[in-house]
Amino acid sequence: MSKVRRRWSREEDALLREETDLQLAANNGDIKDWNEIAKKIPGRSNKDCRKRFMNEVQGGLKKVKPYQ
Repeated sequence: MSKVRRRWSREEDALLREETDLQLAANNGDIKDWNEIAKKIPGRSNKDCRKRFMNEVQGGLKKVKPYQ
């Protein structure tokens, strides 16, 4: 059985940012428990939250062509 993918809403992004900010502040700039964050965002797994934060909310890496 495959999981149905759905887009992240602005509200989910705001919750994700809020929860990660709390963990960053509490753990000296480190996020230790993605499971706790996922519990606060219904329908999202710890992996969903981690990937969304790393690639979109935090900024992620921008791909650029070298030597332009």
